[in-house]
Amino acid sequence: GANVEFDVVQAFDNCNGNVELSFIDETTTIDCITYFSRTWTAVDNCGNIANQAQMIKMTDTNAPTFTFVPENVAITCADVHTLREAEVSDHCGDVSLDLVETETSDACATITTRTWTATDACGNVATATQRITLEDTEVPVLETTVLPELTLTCFDENAFARPIATDNCSAIDMTFVDVLDGGTCNGGVERIWTISDQCGNAISISQKASINDDESPV
Repeated sequence: GANVEFDVVQAFDNCNGNVELSFIDETTTIDCITYFSRTWTAVDNCGNIANQAQMIKMTDTNAPTFTFVPENVAITCADVHTLREAEVSDHCGDVSLDLVETETSDACATITTRTWTATDACGNVATATQRITLEDTEVPVLETTVLPELTLTCFDENAFARPIATDNCSAIDMTFVDVLDGGTCNGGVERIWTISDQCGNAISISQKASINDDESPV
């Protein structure tokens, strides 16, 4: 509740200077207006009584106050993030707290905006927001860690293994280039695979093959 300070009254008696003062406080709230009343009673030594009332009128025009709002954070798909709730208080009474979450996204990031609206009993409103940005900054994960070296009698497109990879945020694309050393009859070839996700995070793995065409035509 609100703290209200009343002025202290003074009482005098024309017959005897000794006057005993006492008071009674009452608080009444009607339609968001709170009335604080203090009734003073002065009594002299002969039992004569005088009363005096003080009244303070207070209208609640102050919005609730947020005492805690979660900070904005940026996380990756691998992070475990615990959502926290905002906390609010009001000097005059109870507060209702509503939460609305909205999302905006593109291929590489999703922004979740959490908006709290605090409303007190008199319709005073305060808002607070938290933004959680989910970003894809991690490369795909290769389940195939080693591709064995091959020995071929001639270059064979289908002899090379296709690596296995996954990504925890988006789909992946696999491309490769073949780098020849000495030609397709005698020499070597290295197939370099590049695995990339939709945000351009990429990882590579290669497989080598030696080529020795020592077979006569049939």
